[in-house]
Amino acid sequence: MKRPTVLLPVLAALATAGCVSSKYQMNDVGPAPAVLLNLPGTSAPLETFVDTVVVYHGPGSWKREAYWDEYVLSLANRGPGRLTLLSAALIDGAGVTVIPGSNWEKLESESRQWWDTNVLAQNLALGAGGLFVGVGMAAAPVGMFLAYAALNGVALTPVGAAFIAVPVAAGLLSGTNENHAKKITAEFSQRRLEMPADLSTNQSIHGSLFFRLTPSPRKLVLTYREAGQLQEVTVDLAILGDLHRKPGTPPAPPVVGETLAPLADLHVSKTPADSATASVPAASPAQL
Repeated sequence: MKRPTVLLPVLAALATAGCVSSKYQMNDVGPAPAVLLNLPGTSAPLETFVDTVVVYHGPGSWKREAYWDEYVLSLANRGPGRLTLLSAALIDGAGVTVIPGSNWEKLESESRQWWDTNVLAQNLALGAGGLFVGVGMAAAPVGMFLAYAALNGVALTPVGAAFIAVPVAAGLLSGTNENHAKKITAEFSQRRLEMPADLSTNQSIHGSLFFRLTPSPRKLVLTYREAGQLQEVTVDLAILGDLHRKPGTPPAPPVVGETLAPLADLHVSKTPADSATASVPAASPAQL
């Protein structure tokens, strides 16, 4: 008896495509462009702008289910001498300090664990919701980011511009979880701002900091060294006060038992972002 062959093409296609977990899928449905925030830092000589913030299922999201908040920055040294960017920290709505992650899988795992622990107690809501629309912001195409960067003396390379745009290959991926994981790792690494980073006079850099899901962020603090002295630049994030929160929900107090990390961890020179959920009290340069 002749065996049916109708299913053979289907089986062959399945074997070729593989079964890909949602954890390893990039966004291939044409997400909305990123939203231009243009949030400036407080002091020179490290000129700082938060260009945009990419959140779970939000505008500009390039990973289908990204359990992190991506802060896209443009930085430039406007001082007379070289400076070194040392570390970054995000102060959340409860006053807890969160440091960025350097490994996307570890960051996502810790972020999801934090979220599962706090979502009910703090009455949280995953994603931006209507936040960006509510504050009167509009989606900005890549060209707008390039024009903005040019006006502010920040030269974005083609690689830098790719931070804003959705990856070209996002809709072309196929294969196994391992293959997809490699694609995400490559994109994450290309976008991530590595520290320490040296900047000579008028040199600019562009990149992203990836934090665990952080409701109601208050400010972003960057620490750098100039002429042997530690300095800080702060970006006010009050406009993001409703991020990851249900409407009308005030910021919650710190969770009892929140893990504290040594203050020195914010200024290590290897990988200052390995522990994405580590928290320390906010400190001024005088305390450092």
